[in-house]
Amino acid sequence: MTKEERAEKWFRNIPNAETIDLETRMEICSKVAKKMVLVFFAVFALELVLLSLIVGDDFFNGLADFVNSLIGGSHSRGSRNVAIIVAAIVCAPLFALPLIATLVFKKKAIASAVNRTLGITNKGEMHGYGTTDKGWEQLSGWMDTFYPDWDMWDMVVDDTPIKGFTPKDVRQQLAALKPGCYENIRMWAHIPIKANDEYQFNHLSISPKKRVGYFRIEVFTSDIAHDNHVINYEKDKLSEREVMEVLQNVLNNNLAAELQSWKVAMSYLIEKSTDAENYKAIAKLLPNGDTLFAKVERCIDAPKQYYADNAERYREREMDENERNCDIIWAAIANEMLDNGNAVEVDWDVTKQEFCLKLKGLADKYHLTLNEDWLDEEDEIETWCEILNKQWANRELCVASFIMMCGNYCDLYFIYKRQDVEKLSDLCSEVNQDIKVVKRI
Repeated sequence: MTKEERAEKWFRNIPNAETIDLETRMEICSKVAKKMVLVFFAVFALELVLLSLIVGDDFFNGLADFVNSLIGGSHSRGSRNVAIIVAAIVCAPLFALPLIATLVFKKKAIASAVNRTLGITNKGEMHGYGTTDKGWEQLSGWMDTFYPDWDMWDMVVDDTPIKGFTPKDVRQQLAALKPGCYENIRMWAHIPIKANDEYQFNHLSISPKKRVGYFRIEVFTSDIAHDNHVINYEKDKLSEREVMEVLQNVLNNNLAAELQSWKVAMSYLIEKSTDAENYKAIAKLLPNGDTLFAKVERCIDAPKQYYADNAERYREREMDENERNCDIIWAAIANEMLDNGNAVEVDWDVTKQEFCLKLKGLADKYHLTLNEDWLDEEDEIETWCEILNKQWANRELCVASFIMMCGNYCDLYFIYKRQDVEKLSDLCSEVNQDIKVVKRI
């Protein structure tokens, strides 16, 4: 029986199980199966102890002598097989109670895991995915309200912006998000919304948690005067209904006071007076640093002019003339690394074959072996990179990621000395950019 078949069989007739995806069900089955083994042997051991206390050791000695006589008295293969079957039948009652206890435990454990996954309380009220509690009645009249001054980026279905939407549209997108995936829903207000006298926001993101039916919301704010100091707020482990309640506050411009109680996820300056020197140091440390620095120095010193001279290249990355200087510089460094063959751009959903094909050219530059058989097709990029890093550890080389958080958002990957990547990472933190050794999440 495969893992998929086991999941289908074990979850049959379990209430609400149909709302849980197959991967989550297989994970639950694996955990329950391990506990079942423990339950079986625990009950079996307890049974033996109780029998020993009640009837004494003579029972076990007599049973052992009987089984030995059956098997010992058999001289042919046929008679020996019959003797083994008879012995098994005689001993079977000892295994009946542990087996029954294990099966009962299995059903209750799976039902309990389903309830935990879906957030169902002891009263039977579901507060997570698919909830139908009275809270929805308070939102029902609002769900069809159209907000023309907001756009939503539909990353789940066709990765295109939606001009104006209703809360019902958002709820449909929430249902399409897969637990623990990289997909999210992003929304922008056409006109920034004042959070207080100093800060404003116009952008929020909703992403799924690993636990089915739960989500994380991020609100991105910046200072009104200079659009330079950014504070990102987050709220975690929200049910579907709670997400919609927060969204109602956001869309009705009533979130300002509430944000103060949210967790601050990030707080940083977009640009500082020392950034230019840091960007120059980063460029010099990257692969083929002298050549790279010569090509991007002009951009670091005059970002807006560099953008005007290379506007078409930036449009390819969905970046316009209103981009911040830091993003113009970071994109220029990324483009030059790609053009020089010192990095590759990889989509998050790339196949193993595509990933190996792209990384092979970089590996050859450093005379590194890249064996496709090392990697599992079912794993993700972070796991593949971590495996390669272990294989190349004796050369002190690793796969590093160059993260683009502007334009069309992407990750570049390059091979470099691990110790130098650590230096790069420290410099990047000074300018609120991100280069790091790729590790499994």
